[in-house]
Amino acid sequence: MEIDHILYKEASMGFTEDKMHPNQSCPPVSSSSSPGAKVFVDASLKEGVGNGVGLIGVDSDDEFMVAAVHSFQEALDARTTEALGVLWCIETLMEIGISHVTIHPDCIQVVRCWKKKRRYSTYFEEIIQDSIDKVKEFHDLKLVHVRRNSNKIADFLANSAFDRTSMIWLDEVPSFL
Repeated sequence: MEIDHILYKEASMGFTEDKMHPNQSCPPVSSSSSPGAKVFVDASLKEGVGNGVGLIGVDSDDEFMVAAVHSFQEALDARTTEALGVLWCIETLMEIGISHVTIHPDCIQVVRCWKKKRRYSTYFEEIIQDSIDKVKEFHDLKLVHVRRNSNKIADFLANSAFDRTSMIWLDEVPSFL
């Protein structure tokens, strides 16, 4: 199933209406020049509940490859939750054997910190450093910022993580999408 179809299905089911202007349609995912997978990742923070992370990955032809959700109880700020989401995404991709990938988070602070590639002292920065250290195990991994409106499925998955245990779907789109 192509990711464009999932995006349009998501928009038609109303999953994005709280974050999109009523006249704005859900944009198709643009093809990347990278031959590897494209993985969109997002994190969600619910006060008093915890943190949720979701990812969806497609191959170079925009065909579905993987979706995953994970939740954790650690009390974090939104920026740190996003950084932890990217780290979890990298660990999940390592676990399932995807090593040529471009990861697309919608948190610009994570991407900016990632690109500096220097040693850090805050918890947020240490998470970024852990992510950078893990990249050495990949053949090709890039981190590229994506606008929030192009990351709707990952956002939906991150919010659904509160209702599920940690799960990974390979080669089959989750039924609730």
